Amino acid sequence: MKTNSLYKLGCTIEDLYNNKIQVNIHFENSEHIFHLVLKSFEEVDCKLSSYSANIWMRTKAGTEKRKYKRLKYLQTEIKKLIKRNIDISGIIYFSLSNKINQI
Repeated sequence: MKTNSLYKLGCTIEDLYNNKIQVNIHFENSEHIFHLVLKSFEEVDCKLSSYSANIWMRTKAGTEKRKYKRLKYLQTEIKKLIKRNIDISGIIYFSLSNKINQI
């Protein structure tokens, strides 16, 4: 499973937790866009959600309500979560958005 790097997009883990920007996740073979939610209604969280795919799932840190300290660990957990829960192969693309989805 190939991806581009969150670090190379120029975001910081603090920007993501402070809801300044949000990561969108695109799949090569799917029209669905997933949103990485790190703060939901002022509580620490970590989940992937997609309205169009009608799916959401939490990482281990999300279920424990704890923060990731580095983008590298966050990206690794996102890839693991996708591999375990979504039947999608191919390239995963990360992009940044100023529109923040909290659900």
